[in-house]
Amino acid sequence: MMLGFSPTGAWAIVLYVIGVLVLFGTFVGQQLAAFSWVRERFFRRDTDEALPPVLLLPHGPDTAEQSALANPRMVEITPTGGSSGDVDFRVEVANYGARQCRCRVEAHVAGAAVQCIPQTVDLIPNQPPQRVRVLVPRPQLGDLVPGLNNETTLYGEPLRIELICDKQVATREWREKLYDAATERARHEIQQRAWRFGRGEDTPADRRADYLDERERRIARGERDSSPYEEL
Repeated sequence: MMLGFSPTGAWAIVLYVIGVLVLFGTFVGQQLAAFSWVRERFFRRDTDEALPPVLLLPHGPDTAEQSALANPRMVEITPTGGSSGDVDFRVEVANYGARQCRCRVEAHVAGAAVQCIPQTVDLIPNQPPQRVRVLVPRPQLGDLVPGLNNETTLYGEPLRIELICDKQVATREWREKLYDAATERARHEIQQRAWRFGRGEDTPADRRADYLDERERRIARGERDSSPYEEL
């Protein structure tokens, strides 16, 4: 015996299922909306505020990377004599890098700053060296030694020169030739005496020897010298 199935009952079941699905979908939609609101309110905003600002690094000539492309150097330091108030040096500077740079030139003798002309140089890559003149006060920090063919002396101190470009510093020193007491005794004694004069450490023997040397030079030039030596 077969049980009958009414069409009205079937439609009732279908409508019931549809109603349940609608209610379930509405519930799920509400939950998703609530979750989205919570995320926007408590998570995304905090995260965005915590992000650091974007830093745009400059690409101009002042960046460290491009600054390193400049390579300023001192090619040579040469003593060039002097005048009544200064001992002169010629410094040749050049740029062996790939970028133009502006450099400041500084020079010191025995911790004292001395004059550089010019004080600032613009160095272009692959160009001939530029010349900087360095003036050392005479006789305070340096002199010319007549007994050594007017060689330059800084009384045993080095001339220290710095070429400063941004954070790069090129350093070079000039030192006078040292005469050995064993192999070049006469020149060694003249040099040491000049150092003592420059440092204010000269003795009566130094002053007498200096007088005799100067007298011999005048006689060699054909000049008459009748002035007696006076002990100081």
